[in-house]
Amino acid sequence: MSFGRDGLALYEDPIAVASFAAVQKGIFVSTSAGNEGPSLGLLHNGTPWVLTVGAGTVDREFAAVIGLGDGTLVIGQSLYPGNPATLKQMPMAFLGSCDNTTLLKKTRHKIVVCQVDDVVRAFPYLENATVDAALFISSVRGKQILP
Repeated sequence: MSFGRDGLALYEDPIAVASFAAVQKGIFVSTSAGNEGPSLGLLHNGTPWVLTVGAGTVDREFAAVIGLGDGTLVIGQSLYPGNPATLKQMPMAFLGSCDNTTLLKKTRHKIVVCQVDDVVRAFPYLENATVDAALFISSVRGKQILP
């Protein structure tokens, strides 16, 4: 099953009750973990008598290298698996937390640099402003800078 309800006790959740009845009759039941990730603690359909399966659209991390004008290379991760040679050179604009859609729209044809603690919360602002590219500075994972 790829559906369910959140915030219900197991005895009130129709999916949990129905799947329990099915398991009692020897029927194997599998449910989806949900689409609320990647944050911790966001499991959906976590009933203990079913197999809960999690999936993602990207099953790996892509390395990324940004070359700055002074020759410095910044290594990080990317959501873009394509050939970086197809990307054009663009100026950068540091906007801090990147939670101002009006300001983002004014700089959308630059690489917008955001300093964020939660990348997932920053995405909607960038999507609404239709920025061409974004670079996140975050303390969530370590970054490397090469001279």
